[in-house]
Amino acid sequence: MKSPAFLPCSRDAQRSAGPVPRSAIASRLHGRSAYVLVVVLIVIVVLSLVAYRFTDAMSAEAEVAHRSREAAQARAHAVSGIHYAAGMLADANALNGTLGGNPFDAPAAFSGVKLGTDRDPRGGGRFSVVSVADTFSGSGESRYAVRYGVTDEGGKLNINALIQLDDTGEKLHDALMKLPDMTEDIADAVVDWVDPDDDQRTSGAESGYYSGLANPYLCKNGPLSSLEELLLVRGVTPRLLFGTDRNRNGVLDPGEDDGGGFSRGWSDFLTIYGREVDVDSAGTPRINVNDDEDVPGTNAKLAAVLGQDMADYLTYYRLGGKTKKAGSTGTGGKPPVVVGADQLRAAVEAKLAGTPIPSKAVKSVLSFANTQIALPRPEVLAGIPGLTDADVQAIQSARPNLSPTDPATTTGAWLVTQANLTVDKFKGIEKYVTGRTQVYRVHSVGYFATGGPVARVEAVIDVNQGHPRIVYFRDLTDLGRGFELAR
Repeated sequence: MKSPAFLPCSRDAQRSAGPVPRSAIASRLHGRSAYVLVVVLIVIVVLSLVAYRFTDAMSAEAEVAHRSREAAQARAHAVSGIHYAAGMLADANALNGTLGGNPFDAPAAFSGVKLGTDRDPRGGGRFSVVSVADTFSGSGESRYAVRYGVTDEGGKLNINALIQLDDTGEKLHDALMKLPDMTEDIADAVVDWVDPDDDQRTSGAESGYYSGLANPYLCKNGPLSSLEELLLVRGVTPRLLFGTDRNRNGVLDPGEDDGGGFSRGWSDFLTIYGREVDVDSAGTPRINVNDDEDVPGTNAKLAAVLGQDMADYLTYYRLGGKTKKAGSTGTGGKPPVVVGADQLRAAVEAKLAGTPIPSKAVKSVLSFANTQIALPRPEVLAGIPGLTDADVQAIQSARPNLSPTDPATTTGAWLVTQANLTVDKFKGIEKYVTGRTQVYRVHSVGYFATGGPVARVEAVIDVNQGHPRIVYFRDLTDLGRGFELAR
């Protein structure tokens, strides 16, 4: 059996077989070169794919980094709006000057505020402070208007304050029942959640109910930490609390209509934030008319502010003096003995000369409206708490005629002077109302002049007498753009 020509068994055999043809050698070399060429081509293709994938990945990373940077910048723009608003609201000069005393509708100050220059990327940053304001007219979407301004948290029902003022929960329950779509079951459950005891109301829910749920928890029995906490209360749903306006822009956008119409939910009427500082419209601390330290002296503090006659009037009352309604009759139908300023001054000086011990406290300065000093026939003044539908209508009718820069509107007294509530009616509700606010809700949108990412943040700011505090902060960017704003 012969061996193949290209595999000789020995040198002698190779000689006997003769020289190997050149064509055979070339054929073998050509086969090997083709094989190497294929391998090289495969390597080049693989390396090209790797390079392409690497380039594509790096481009994607660069784009992600660019978009992330712009998103972070847009959020920083929105946060700038929060701090800008805090500074404006906490500064009396800015509030009354730049904002004209009306931070709720101030487009010149809060619309499209520039950050940087037009030469910056995307034309520079912008922020706008916006709010969806209740116009108290119309219905559905037409009831609300987008404004460049903030929201007054003091104008909402404060759940924590109402339960603190009346731990029986009746005041809170009655207030909650005024809300649209509220039921007895939910109102009682809310009261049970925040009241200090574990005694269940007629239609309420306490720990016994919540501990029996699939994911059990205990009833709070204390003040709310956030409004969203109400979602833990039996019967409270996101639809009831926040309405159908899920992106909070005051418009029923596609996909938001659940067949029930437009609604802003209870969050439009409720709050847990509020703060009342006992100062006048200029920020000066008010004098406590029940200050016992002023009575034994010469009632000088009151006299310096109110005048001697009014100071004597209040001091005489606190030292046991009696008052009568102007025009009323005394005991037995006889006219009261009314004293003049000189007689009152003498009576007060006589009491101050001894060892005066205040026996009464002034519950409301309006207790003295339309009264006069009368000796010695007693009469007890009484007030009626709560508002009727007619009272509410009168207040709503008077509000459009008020100016936020008018000092007369900075206290709740305008309810008497403008809305024609009786003095007795006002005394009954005085501890529940105010004519000014210290706490604002601010909704800020950050964006760029020529498009790009948009960020939305919301905060509640306590102006804290010139030293503002952010007591609540939330990122709302996931709600989307929502608003078409000035660029």
